[in-house]
Amino acid sequence: WKYLYHMIKSKIPDAKFGGVSSIVVKDWKFLVNFFERCVKEQVRPDFASFIVFPYDVYNANGTHIVRKISQNEFNEENQVREIRKLLEQTGLSETPIYITEWNNTISNRNYLNDSCFRAAYLVKKIESIADQVEMLGIMSGSDWVSSHMDTVGIVNGGIGLLTKDTIRKPAYFAVDFLNQLGEYLLDKGQNYIVTRKESEDIYILCFYYSWFRRSYFLQEEDVDLRKCSSMVFEDESPVHLDFHFENLKESGEYYLKKRTLNRQNGSILNEWGKFQYDIKLTRQDVKYLQGISSPTLSQSRVKVISGDNTLDMKVVLEPHEISLIHIFCRK
Repeated sequence: WKYLYHMIKSKIPDAKFGGVSSIVVKDWKFLVNFFERCVKEQVRPDFASFIVFPYDVYNANGTHIVRKISQNEFNEENQVREIRKLLEQTGLSETPIYITEWNNTISNRNYLNDSCFRAAYLVKKIESIADQVEMLGIMSGSDWVSSHMDTVGIVNGGIGLLTKDTIRKPAYFAVDFLNQLGEYLLDKGQNYIVTRKESEDIYILCFYYSWFRRSYFLQEEDVDLRKCSSMVFEDESPVHLDFHFENLKESGEYYLKKRTLNRQNGSILNEWGKFQYDIKLTRQDVKYLQGISSPTLSQSRVKVISGDNTLDMKVVLEPHEISLIHIFCRK
């Protein structure tokens, strides 16, 4: 660490040097010792990187280590708090935190990776912890990282945002929607993020994330198609959101452009299911699925009266639905 630190800083003074991408709950003792030495020997990291996955670790018979998906819905938030505690304890409280690998599971045979659940999960967790860290690296970009002899389906439960045929999964659209948000945060809550751009356009990301029922934790982590389609979550009823905007800059006709992703629109699992999950599709079939697996797009208009300059809007979401709403005035 010392050798690389000094070498890089001497050759590229503006380079950022940090690490070490450990798991805070697993490597606490090592990390305390390591970061304390960094401070003592004046080789402080420019950032501290960690891996975050929602697992609990158990000792079986005092020798065998068992790793299970955590039943705690807020496991990742708790890990980030522990990371912050660790850095404060070692004199690095101002050091930026980079999460270099993160997902709801490390399994590459879990069809929840291909479902709308993962899309809603990503948005919810980013809403919860994004202001606590400088970077979040989602694992991973493509299913090619987990392509093996048995990956014969259109999707196979891999951790990519894209399938090996470059079909965009629901998780891909979650990231895409987040990237379209404005530079200024107006408000956020349990099911929404409201932002504004320099142009005064408003972007609202609505999402409905529901956690697993206890029965999920009694099965193996690899979730097959049959289990995925019958998965039961804590809350299956729709959620209703009411938005009220005041002091809008312009009066006149406002457009509400809405992109919606749910199990009926934009889900590759749902579209593949219409083919009875056939693994012997033609290239034309795959191209069709590539095109059809996309969120719906709709647009409506509302009149904002001069002097009032208020706008009201209602949104209804089903479980694991995400919706990006763009509000803008056209004179």
